[in-house]
Amino acid sequence: MTKKRIIIETITFSLILIISYIAIFIVLFFSSRDQMRINLQADCQVAERIFDGSNPTVTGKEVTSAFKDNDYRISIITREKDGEYTIIYDNHNMYQSNEDADELDNIDDYTTRKSSYGYSMVYYVMRDEQNPSYYIRAAIRESNVSELSYDFLLYGSIALIIILFFYGLYKYKAYINGIKPLKEEVQRLAYISNIDDTGEEDLQALTESIDVISNKLVDDIKALTNEREKTKNILDSVSQAIIAISNSGNIALYNLSASKLFNYEEKEAINENYHILNIGDEFNKNLDLVLQGKIKTSTFDCVIRNIIYSCEIIHTDSSWLDSGKIGAVILFSNVDEERRINKIKNDFFSNASHELKTPLTSILGYLELIDKGILQNEDEKEAISESIKEAKKMKDLLKDMLIINNLDSNKQLKKEEVSLKETIDEIVSSLRPLLLSKEITITTNEDDFTILADKKDIERLLINLIENAIKYNKDKGKITITLNSSDKTFKIEDTGIGIASENINRIFERFYRVDNSKTDKNIEGTGLGLAICKHIAQLYDYQIEVQSKLAIGTTFTVHFK
Repeated sequence: MTKKRIIIETITFSLILIISYIAIFIVLFFSSRDQMRINLQADCQVAERIFDGSNPTVTGKEVTSAFKDNDYRISIITREKDGEYTIIYDNHNMYQSNEDADELDNIDDYTTRKSSYGYSMVYYVMRDEQNPSYYIRAAIRESNVSELSYDFLLYGSIALIIILFFYGLYKYKAYINGIKPLKEEVQRLAYISNIDDTGEEDLQALTESIDVISNKLVDDIKALTNEREKTKNILDSVSQAIIAISNSGNIALYNLSASKLFNYEEKEAINENYHILNIGDEFNKNLDLVLQGKIKTSTFDCVIRNIIYSCEIIHTDSSWLDSGKIGAVILFSNVDEERRINKIKNDFFSNASHELKTPLTSILGYLELIDKGILQNEDEKEAISESIKEAKKMKDLLKDMLIINNLDSNKQLKKEEVSLKETIDEIVSSLRPLLLSKEITITTNEDDFTILADKKDIERLLINLIENAIKYNKDKGKITITLNSSDKTFKIEDTGIGIASENINRIFERFYRVDNSKTDKNIEGTGLGLAICKHIAQLYDYQIEVQSKLAIGTTFTVHFK
């Protein structure tokens, strides 16, 4: 309610009250006058009945005696022919008669004039029925007639002013009391919105303030929403799963990576207890220590759906989560590949040291025997031959290790068009002595096509596959090489010793060699050839398929891009 409306309501109420008061006053005034006239006529009639013109002395005194204490003036009058009149009896003892008595000419009617005493009177006159020469007159001061009305006007006006005053005060108080809570709320909102409040206790001003505050809050909410969206987009773009947990254990923040990791949508996880994630006892224990304030951070590995994640729990002041309490922010980083690579490296160096240690021990043993002169003639020659053989093994091993290291170093690829047919022909030609030594027949079905790659990498890939097909083949066995340009594949089939099904998944591991102790000859190798093939295939996004049966043979298929 505005001040303008309060004023309009107050004025309207006042006008209604004043009009009602005036109407009552008018009614009262005319009612009093009519009642006065009725009383005036009645007293005059009573006096006429008492007065007897045949015995004026006695009845005149009776009239004055009967109306002695009456407010109405009762007079018995005689009138001369020249118009002069004489008051012979008067209950108020008022006998002056020097004014014109116009009322004596208005028998049975009312006349108002100024009396001989200087004040206005209302008269009513009747003739005596027994003796018409006598006039009975009843009179009353006009002021007495309107006295009640004037009293009503005076005291009523005072009462009216008081009523209007208290009504206005009541409306103002009601306005102030009604607007006070709104004013306090506007001040609170103004403080929140960082807007200077005018302090005016006017509804119009408050309405304007509310409009300003509302617009500011809308702008602030839009800004906060934009910031929230920015923050959410940033958090959702992070590959790490990020979760914020309040002191009570409820999830307060949950990014997209966390949704993917735990298979819970954000709306399903927010405000739920972290136990729904079912991460594990070690996680629960470390989180409790952080939430209790016993430690600030905790970092450890945990396995979620067979993938290794580094879990980092960080203490945080969670006034934005639980007022005045400790909370935690948790980061899950996928370190499965890193841990696998570290394991591969550790295994690589462990195996490499083992593989190098064996030939090096043999070489040192033979050299010590030769140095001490223990071996003579043929034995010494055999020792030198074996030392050379072991040294070559070390050389091949170091060569393959350097190749793998070079492939792991993410080198810049120098791609060129490589003809697979030419490359295969060159490799087969270089391995011709090995083929002849085992009397192996090789057949090629070459539908030539070119690929973009580093030629040395393709040579390493193909030479390892072809060399293995020769080394692990039977004497007088067969090898079939097929190039298919339509699906860009290289296939090599041999009739060798084959690979057991339980070993197929491991043949690409570094230093892993299939047990060939059941064959007639011990087949030597570094155990890195197929690992090199796998590295090259991963480098160029090729696919290698293996099919093999023991004692029947093995087929490798490479799908080029």
